[in-house]
Amino acid sequence: MLILTEACRRAGPFDERLFSMHEHEDFCLAVRERGGSVYFEPRYLVFLDADDRLLRDALEVGLSSLSAHRECAFVFGRCQYIEHDGSPLSVFQPPYHESDDYLAMLRICPIWHPAAVMCRRTLFDIINGFDTSLVSCADYEFYLRVTRRWPVHCHNKIISEYRQHRANRTSNNTRTLNSTTRILRSQLALIEGNKQYEEAYRTGIRNFRSYYCRNSMRQLRSFLSTGSHRTDALRNLGLLLRMGPRMLPGSLGKRLGGFVRRVHIRFF
Repeated sequence: MLILTEACRRAGPFDERLFSMHEHEDFCLAVRERGGSVYFEPRYLVFLDADDRLLRDALEVGLSSLSAHRECAFVFGRCQYIEHDGSPLSVFQPPYHESDDYLAMLRICPIWHPAAVMCRRTLFDIINGFDTSLVSCADYEFYLRVTRRWPVHCHNKIISEYRQHRANRTSNNTRTLNSTTRILRSQLALIEGNKQYEEAYRTGIRNFRSYYCRNSMRQLRSFLSTGSHRTDALRNLGLLLRMGPRMLPGSLGKRLGGFVRRVHIRFF
């Protein structure tokens, strides 16, 4: 979370149109705990986790994009993965070229982390922000709610760095898959009768299962190599056993049986 206090304001010029915070309530609390006060109302919001990074021109790109697309509730860009120590990984988000953003969101979330998004502040006066009942992926549920009602825009610029480490919420594959499945199922009543959206929903369920099962297999390979993170390995093994070969697409399901046997031998 980034906090602008009166001391920051005196330290140098800044653009009052910009303000980045993890949650509005956390911001207000943190400022008051430091003896400060909220001294302006931001027009745009960027949600930046403490361990991720915005690139130098990220905010200016977002502002320009929102100015050029005044009909859009938010704009978003792409990110690059970085290691826990900040060194770059050779993983770049592919370009996004979809015309129906809600349809695309049903299939898979094209926004890899919240820092890639710049929202209009007025959006939060209309909807109720994030669903705090979700243990993870509340941002995905928020994107679905927004894109169902308003247009958004992807400028396709790489504007942020997404740090990868075991403390990431999304590294818990079981929890994240459960959350995304719950979120997608919450859309069923809204898309009933729309065959295109219903098919996108089914595709989304398959895509998320495939993605998080592949992640589980990747983490289990690490366990087979090093023997570390035994608890995570057991959780990933449980997810793969629960999914079963028939629930996974193509070659992934065919490889699952032999892979699980190898892990079982290593454990027991």
